[in-house]
Amino acid sequence: MLKIYGCTGCGRLQAVSRRKSVECPACRMPMEKVPLTFLQYTELSEEERTRYALRWAAARLDGRRQP
Repeated sequence: MLKIYGCTGCGRLQAVSRRKSVECPACRMPMEKVPLTFLQYTELSEEERTRYALRWAAARLDGRRQP
């Protein structure tokens, strides 16, 4: 089963299969699983994917700054 991972550093999304830890190929930061199914991911346009990824990364960073 393919899972979608996102990078909190650069906002890149990537479909991954069978890996426990994922490193961003663009900035080499660890990636985290995104609450998006592969089917949902494939139904998004490239622009929608970019917007989703940037919003997700910003929300993750905001959450980490809070105690």
